[in-house]
Amino acid sequence: MGEQLRDRVMVIDDEEPIRAIISLKLGKSGYECVGLGDGLRAIHALQADHYDVVIADINMPYMRGTELLKWVKIADPDLPVIIISGLEDLDIVRKTMKDGAFDYLVKPLDFAVLETTVKRAIEHGRKARASRDYQRGLQRLVEQRTQELQRALEEIGQTYDATILALGSALETRDTETQTHGLRGPATRCFWRVTSA
Repeated sequence: MGEQLRDRVMVIDDEEPIRAIISLKLGKSGYECVGLGDGLRAIHALQADHYDVVIADINMPYMRGTELLKWVKIADPDLPVIIISGLEDLDIVRKTMKDGAFDYLVKPLDFAVLETTVKRAIEHGRKARASRDYQRGLQRLVEQRTQELQRALEEIGQTYDATILALGSALETRDTETQTHGLRGPATRCFWRVTSA
């Protein structure tokens, strides 16, 4: 039996000790952690591999955590991002949550809270991905059924036309006096209306 895959956590912080302690604590809880020092490296890593959750500091060189968050929400809307910061500014918290962060945690981190948040974020991401996959599958099924219905309607139309022609031919064959009457019935009716007036 193969080894069970561990949930993968990306930890992005320009302070190496913080990356190391987060990775150590979460690693002891069974997560596979990858630590990076800035948002640009994070983008390259996210493009190359799969992660279940991202933990990003808000203040980093080259790219702020908020900018990385916006990039992630475009690239993979179902990937949860937890923002961490030494600033407890309600306006920043509100904006970050509005931009799609799963949560906003203030340093110094309470590691029990962090671990609970990571667990919830991963569960949320899985449900969101499953829901999106289901919607895509449902959309494909609807498109397939619509195409099948259109083909069936076309076949019914062709069968109807063939049936009308066959009935017309049968009428003509049955009665030689009215041989072409079945196919020119409407024109004859118009003629009789005009002459009888």
